[in-house]
Amino acid sequence: MITLTAILTGASSALLLLLAAIHIASGKRNVQKTLFILSALCTSAAMAALTFALASKSPEEVMRRLQAHLALIIFSPALVIPFFSFFGRNDAGRRLRSWLPGMITFGALLAAAALLVPAEVVVSRFQLAEGGGLWRIGVTAIGRILALLALAVNVLLLHTFENTYRAANVPAKVTLKYPLLGAIIASIMNFIMMSRLVLLSEADDYFISVGALGVIFFCMTILYAGWRYPVFEVRTMPEKGKALSVVTVVAAGLYLLAFALITWTSNIIGMPYERFGVMVLSAFAVFILLAILISGKARRHLRMFVNENFRPGLYNYRREWRHYARLMTSSSTVDDLLSNTISSLCETMMVRKGLIYAGIGGGKVADHGLDSDESTAASSGELVELYVNSPLIMISRHRRHGIGGGRSTAENAPRAEVPGWIRAVSFLTIGGEVRGFIALGRKDFGRPWSEEDRDFLATITDQAALALENLLMEERYLESKQLESFNRFASFVIHDLKNTVGMLSLTAENAKDNIHDREFQEDAIDTLERSVQKMRRMIDSLNAHKAPAAISRATTDATTVAGDRIASLEQFASKKDVTIRLESEGGVQAFVDPSALSRIVENLVLNAIEAIVDGGIVEVGIARHGNTLTVIVSDDGPGFDREYLENGLFRPFMSTKKNGLGVGLVLCKSLAEAHDGSISVSSLPGGGATVKVEMPAGG
Repeated sequence: MITLTAILTGASSALLLLLAAIHIASGKRNVQKTLFILSALCTSAAMAALTFALASKSPEEVMRRLQAHLALIIFSPALVIPFFSFFGRNDAGRRLRSWLPGMITFGALLAAAALLVPAEVVVSRFQLAEGGGLWRIGVTAIGRILALLALAVNVLLLHTFENTYRAANVPAKVTLKYPLLGAIIASIMNFIMMSRLVLLSEADDYFISVGALGVIFFCMTILYAGWRYPVFEVRTMPEKGKALSVVTVVAAGLYLLAFALITWTSNIIGMPYERFGVMVLSAFAVFILLAILISGKARRHLRMFVNENFRPGLYNYRREWRHYARLMTSSSTVDDLLSNTISSLCETMMVRKGLIYAGIGGGKVADHGLDSDESTAASSGELVELYVNSPLIMISRHRRHGIGGGRSTAENAPRAEVPGWIRAVSFLTIGGEVRGFIALGRKDFGRPWSEEDRDFLATITDQAALALENLLMEERYLESKQLESFNRFASFVIHDLKNTVGMLSLTAENAKDNIHDREFQEDAIDTLERSVQKMRRMIDSLNAHKAPAAISRATTDATTVAGDRIASLEQFASKKDVTIRLESEGGVQAFVDPSALSRIVENLVLNAIEAIVDGGIVEVGIARHGNTLTVIVSDDGPGFDREYLENGLFRPFMSTKKNGLGVGLVLCKSLAEAHDGSISVSSLPGGGATVKVEMPAGG
């Protein structure tokens, strides 16, 4: 006898067979599609065997066909589990292929065992309606275990699908939403049927019909999704290290717990299971509905879920704003900003092609989904000419419609050449000046551009323009800092040149009266040689990019180095009536850079000489205490005022001298610190100053 249940199971078998035939005929084949075809054929055969069992009139036919159904159902997870593991994912690959043959072999062995073992091991009893037709099945303890395993497999499949969907981008979610909805409905109906077997060890034609309806619903969603979208071309990559969702597992556990409580309570109160179960589930459904209606938060979450998954033209501005804010602030260069923005924007808006142009540095471009010719044609920056007080222009069949701030139509817009793939142009404006544009093409799945799309594009364009302006300001700041560093280094060089020029100028001035003096000639030649060597060292420093050359330590007689440098300054000191005294205990040996030590002594002594107004004394002390070399330069000039010591000391370009550059002490400090040393300054209230430099002297 053909019953409604047999019709439903037969329809599910036919739909599965139709799906397999459609995808076989499509010709385009991949691993996901192949596994789906095999899974559909296997499940179709299982549902066909169940259909024949439901229509059988004799007990022998029922048992034989139930046994075939059971064997196919036992084998199906070997195909269905790999399919859902592959479906929509890009990370299954080799690992799954390595154990796929073993899994299929194991499933085939279990199916063969089910065919060889008597069906009575699983099916304890069944009842036929008058005139034939199966309408109730009872199972043994083994049958209950198999039903429980079927529930576990169902939870695993739904759990895998859920995490695939969560990891998908917006276009992939649009493609996967209907299969996921079908899988959820089919799982719920399968849970209803299997939980009946687990808890009550039986299922009648009503519950079998529910299970068949779940399969039909899943087939319809796959059929619809395959007609509208490229279902088997979706690829997602779940993030590694991120905790997987457990919503499916928790929901399945709560469902089974609720069914167990319903069964137990119905037995206690003596009410029929079906009636009591319907009452409880109806009350629960009413409670959920009231909670959604009363709770504003629940309504908001429900609305967000529907908009994100079933109305992708509507945008969650709060979430998207946070996403793009993080994306743009994490972009360290203009190139990164452009690339990240256009790829993420095309993905969010489900646009196939896009390009972003910034008219800086000769023009910078990033594109998404364009070939080289399309990118070249749109990256010249000519689309900026489309701007006529309209931040966003929609292009359709050679007509241009300005959005906001004015209108730009085919009559009043400049005749810029617009590539055929472009459907919208949004302009990056900074300070009222157009600095670039975002051009987007057609939307995926043939969707029209909506008002939401235009608002969202305008919002992200404004945000991108702000991020671009911030990056440009940051680049200008870095350039100014680099220029400042170069100027600071140049000031050091100028300071040394100034000292050298002073020595040469003094020699030239004295040469007018002493040019024929043999001793003066020797001193002049020595001054010239040292000046030339010093200028050569400065030239080498200039060639060393923007930082002074690294120090080169050597065993040095610090007393001799200081004495030579003081001797070169004697003429300059005598002209200002300044006496230089060197105090040292003899040859003080230290493992330092002799050139750096010479520059420290020269700068400190010159500073002291220039600080003295009407004659005075400069004392230079060289000593070694343990592993520390100490250089002390004192003078009896006016000293440093308190404000300079607190705010100007060791700051470049701040000097107490009229024509000073303010880099002498800064240079000494940097040379001392290059030796892991230090410098300190003290000034007496009644006049005079002391500068002390300490550096490691080595072993």
